[in-house]
Amino acid sequence: MLDINAFPGRVTCITGPEKNCGKTQFMNYLVQKLVRKGHAPAVMTAGYDGEARDLLNGTKKPSVYINPGTIVVTPERFLRTSTIFPEILEVVPGSTSLGNCCIARAQRAGTVILASGEGNSSITWTLTYLEENKLAHTVLIDGAFNRITQVSAWHNSQLVYVVRVDTVNVKKTIETLTRLLMLLSLNEASPELIDTETTFTMPDVLSLETIHAIPERIKTVILKDFTRVFLPYRELKSLLSEKQLMVLRKIPCAGIPVIVRGLSFKDFYDAVPDLPLKELIFSNPYQDS
Repeated sequence: MLDINAFPGRVTCITGPEKNCGKTQFMNYLVQKLVRKGHAPAVMTAGYDGEARDLLNGTKKPSVYINPGTIVVTPERFLRTSTIFPEILEVVPGSTSLGNCCIARAQRAGTVILASGEGNSSITWTLTYLEENKLAHTVLIDGAFNRITQVSAWHNSQLVYVVRVDTVNVKKTIETLTRLLMLLSLNEASPELIDTETTFTMPDVLSLETIHAIPERIKTVILKDFTRVFLPYRELKSLLSEKQLMVLRKIPCAGIPVIVRGLSFKDFYDAVPDLPLKELIFSNPYQDS
């Protein structure tokens, strides 16, 4: 079940493994739930979203619905074509292929297209500005698909991972969620474990290219956080059978909403291995048609 109380006062990155997995629909649902609880979340994206047609494959996309008083981060051109009557508060340094991003306040309800600057540095600058100027204490980021690293861009962030499963991709989705649960379950390293003879701290990411840098004698590998792991599922499972993986910072997950098509949610849930944190998986309350 979704705990709406897990979102106020935090930055939440809503992401997923692929395009059109239901991220924007879920964010729209979450915004309205928070508004009814008396919260005014800021909304932004780590990709191009909310448009009438998706840039990559022409799939119809849902609009991002905004309430009066909501803080929005998006290029000025999209503010001008929105229906929210925006008050521009600041311009984000740098630019996108769609122009400069602006921080604006909606003065009436309506829809808007969201886009963002390149890289996590733009997200970090924007979040710092929102915090320092007390513009929003709750922020929702519609994350780019298959880029879970965005959740590490802020100190008070958490993750929501949205998936859509059907009879065609069910096996792949189970593997994806199994890998995610493994990563979310990594323990935090205590200070006395760091830089001992049997531990190794990865300076950057753990990937198929960098895994060979780990000496054979090492028993424990320490990473900044779980988003630094780029190993595919099978390689990750093999490494975990040989060594202990730990993180310097645990990033919480507020939930894993699942949209099912052609099979029941119970059948899907039962097929996922009984790993720690499996209870994070729940049926998506926003089932778009």
